[in-house]
Amino acid sequence: MECRRSTFLSDPEWMELPWKGLSKTIHDQIIDVLADIAKIVGQAYEMANLSLTEPLSVIPAIVDHCWMLDAKLRRLYTDLESRNLGPLYWSKFSIQGNPVDDPALGKVFPIAFHFPSPRVAHTCMMYWTASIVLWSILSPTYQVLGAM
Repeated sequence: MECRRSTFLSDPEWMELPWKGLSKTIHDQIIDVLADIAKIVGQAYEMANLSLTEPLSVIPAIVDHCWMLDAKLRRLYTDLESRNLGPLYWSKFSIQGNPVDDPALGKVFPIAFHFPSPRVAHTCMMYWTASIVLWSILSPTYQVLGAM
């Protein structure tokens, strides 16, 4: 994503062939979505550098791909919730000290999130990351459309 282009990680051969005969976990599928988002990041940056009339040819493909990936992410999250016996995470007041806490102002991070396992925590973080990146593309894309 940093290079604003897709890599071999988002090629269908890389996403499918090594997994032939194996089933991917939800975590693996979310990582695949992140790899796929890298393509859109590049297209979105290209769109920002085009003249006002040119983006019209690029925008529908970007928007369609974003909505398709968003739907896939929502399905994966629903699957993750249904496979877990309890909540995926819950919040508690933080009791751990932090060097940036201020005695007069209180804790910088007063809430701590807890997860049933480190794997669920990492999967949720990857899901949230993918959603944030996806929506950071959709939002300005719709702003460009609104300006037109």
